[in-house]
Amino acid sequence: MVDVAGLPQDAKYEETELVSSERYTSREWLALEYERLWPRVWQMAGREEDIPEVGDYLEYTIGDQSILLVRATDGTIKAFHNSCMHRGTLLVDGQGNINELPCSPGNEGKLQCTFHGWAYNLDGSIHFVPGRSDFAPGCLENEEIHLRPVQVDTWGGFIYINMDPDAEPLLDWLGPIPEGLARFWCEVLDFIVLDREEGGIEIGPREGFGGPQPTIILSRNDEPKNGKLRLHIDVNATDRDQDAELERLLKLGARPADIGQTGEEPWHVLADPEGNEFCLLKARLDPL
Repeated sequence: MVDVAGLPQDAKYEETELVSSERYTSREWLALEYERLWPRVWQMAGREEDIPEVGDYLEYTIGDQSILLVRATDGTIKAFHNSCMHRGTLLVDGQGNINELPCSPGNEGKLQCTFHGWAYNLDGSIHFVPGRSDFAPGCLENEEIHLRPVQVDTWGGFIYINMDPDAEPLLDWLGPIPEGLARFWCEVLDFIVLDREEGGIEIGPREGFGGPQPTIILSRNDEPKNGKLRLHIDVNATDRDQDAELERLLKLGARPADIGQTGEEPWHVLADPEGNEFCLLKARLDPL
């Protein structure tokens, strides 16, 4: 048995060492993961399309922790510990829309606890406390009974949460996203990396700067916005048929994107590794 309790918190395996099978079967390791790992790391909790409409919610559980994800009134995604601030009762279970849940009059469209009826707005602020006037003055401060927030962010359509309020931003944790996109689009377009600056990478034709072809600058956005790209990108393969190009793009890391197409359209809709949509034309166009 490995003495997991005796390992330093910063202990790491070297590349040449094997991971012990006890990592997957030991109750001691599991308990330590619940204590030291999961409360402190970004973890994938769902997909944006799981909660597309205002009021849609999704429960994410890890160990004994339950996290509530909800599409707020302003269209953003909020995350909270899934417990009422009064007696800790779970607010939601599973997945659905809050308008399908029971509520008392005046609390429609709110997150209402089924135990004592406390109700919360979708941003986590308190909306209604039954018999609030019966509480001693100063006993209930709105900021103190706000749902406990959990860090939440999205990348590539995935929703990530982190229970540590001091955790580094998701994009820093994920690593150099522009580098990954540069590799993808260089392969797609037969481009090379022309220049690197802090936070951005410029790619372009092998001939370099100054030719007739444009270059593309890929940079990170720390405040991404939901919605489709304003720039529409079509990829037109001129050196192979479209089926072969589709197979190549999928191997590079693209994935099919569903925008409601029927399958009869003369194009495929794909998303790059960052989730940016583009089209692969089925009907081949001759190069100019």
